[in-house]
Amino acid sequence: MYVHRQFIIFLLITCIINRKLKQNWSDPSSNLFMNFINKRQEIKLKEWTIIQNKKVARLQGQRFAFYGSIGGGYKYEFIPTSIGTVILVTNTITGDQIDLTEYHKW
Repeated sequence: MYVHRQFIIFLLITCIINRKLKQNWSDPSSNLFMNFINKRQEIKLKEWTIIQNKKVARLQGQRFAFYGSIGGGYKYEFIPTSIGTVILVTNTITGDQIDLTEYHKW
């Protein structure tokens, strides 16, 4: 019962924070990840996620992609190197990956 109570408190706090930040965490273009990429990378990511969502919906036989009640459809990886940071985004269902790194700026 104690764990259940803690979980409910956690959910309430998360909802309050989410409302204050006015963010929809199911949309990859509206989360805090966007603070780390530029406009060109953001456009590239949005176009890619539209294609991925269509693939997932087709695989699931649905009209829209469903990633579960807590999302988790995309995995964001930041790999620091000595000359720059590699930014990879992977769709967890299709396994497709996009590299948002701008190597020409290294």
